[in-house]
Amino acid sequence: MLIVICYVALCVTLAIASTVGDTVISNSYFVGLPVVRAVWDNSTHGLVGIICWMLTSGNFLCLAAWKESLLCGLIACAVDVDHFIVAGSFKLKDVTNLKNRPFLHCTSVVMLIIILGMVLAKVLGKPQLFRIGMTALVAVTTHHVRDALRRGLWLWPFGSTSPLKLEAYYAGLATIVVLSALLMRGHILALPRATYSSDDKMSLV
Repeated sequence: MLIVICYVALCVTLAIASTVGDTVISNSYFVGLPVVRAVWDNSTHGLVGIICWMLTSGNFLCLAAWKESLLCGLIACAVDVDHFIVAGSFKLKDVTNLKNRPFLHCTSVVMLIIILGMVLAKVLGKPQLFRIGMTALVAVTTHHVRDALRRGLWLWPFGSTSPLKLEAYYAGLATIVVLSALLMRGHILALPRATYSSDDKMSLV
């Protein structure tokens, strides 16, 4: 019963965080406050990543799972660093006025690289690296799907999709969580199931 309550609470929190985050940055009051909009937008990416990883792992009362969730959130925030790299500047005006989307926002290529890394981790028998890959996959895909509300998904070499509708966005988040949870539990890739011991160190069963 507690697990069900936690799932429901996290899903509600995810919906609120996403809705409030997008409402704030689209509000006319914040148009003249680009720094606030940028920080708020990036923080929302991080919060969505944190919640989605908790839903993926299902270990709501485990400190190690929360640490992984924090890592997922940090990676989700870090995706936007490519704006600064491509702009070659720390000025927000330059960063937010790029002609094209920067490289870490190319969904097809970034996902392919992460998945190849996960497959390699499986082949080498490195479950910890596989989990890190899963964390990165959830972080990047949740970031891209949220960005797709405004600009669509960049699926090189096929181009970009149309901007996603809100229903498609939530469906995308649900798909990410469900597929990631199945991968984590070895239902798609045969991988030793990961659990946590009482001292927060991951063990395999």
